[in-house]
Amino acid sequence: MFRRIGFAGLLIPAALAAQATPCMSRRSGSVPAAYADVVARERTLVCQRLATQIPGVQVAVAVNGKLVWSEGFGYADAERQQPVTRETQFRIGSVSKPLTATAVVLLYEQGKLDLDAPVQRYVPSFPDKG
Repeated sequence: MFRRIGFAGLLIPAALAAQATPCMSRRSGSVPAAYADVVARERTLVCQRLATQIPGVQVAVAVNGKLVWSEGFGYADAERQQPVTRETQFRIGSVSKPLTATAVVLLYEQGKLDLDAPVQRYVPSFPDKG
C-alpha cells in the first residue's frame, strides 16, 4: 500500500476531448517491487476511467520524497499524435488551488501559520485591502 504519499498529481490539459486510441502510455523508469501491485491497479484505473475521456495525462507518485511511479498516457498533441512523456508540460490551471490549500493546512497543523493573522504578516508587500 502507499503510505505517506509526498505527491500524487494528475496534470490534465485544458481541452477535454476523448482519446481516439486504446490506452497508450510511456513509463519513466521502473516501479519498485514493493509498489508493483498497487501501480498495476492504478494504471488499469487510469486507462479505463481517465485516459478514455481526455487526450493525455501524466501521473506521478512519490513516497517519502522518492518518485516511485511516473507515466504518461495518451497524447500531448492529439492532432500530431505526439505522446505524453515525462518532459510534457501542461498548463497548471486550477490544479494550483488544491496544492496551495494543502500547503496551508500543513503549515497550520505545524503551528507555522495563524489563519486569523493578516496576510501582511506573511507577505508584507501584499496591499491592505481594508
